[in-house]
Amino acid sequence: MGTCGESLARAAVAENDYLLQYFIRLQRLAEEIDYAFDYSRTFTSQPLDTLRIEILLKAFEQQLNQFELTFPQHVWKNRKK
Repeated sequence: MGTCGESLARAAVAENDYLLQYFIRLQRLAEEIDYAFDYSRTFTSQPLDTLRIEILLKAFEQQLNQFELTFPQHVWKNRKK
């Protein structure tokens, strides 16, 4: 999926195609968070211990910070390139 998004970004057929790769990365991060904290499970799993939550939180925070650094600034400010 990521490779397809990058290919579409390079092809730039539509004006905003370059954004697809960022949305794919953001969706992947959301899925990792969902999996790590068992948000979508229908059954009750054992609660996470505090240390594991803190470790996961720091790891996801680092990933989100890295994502923010690579995301185009003009998009954050909601304007065209």
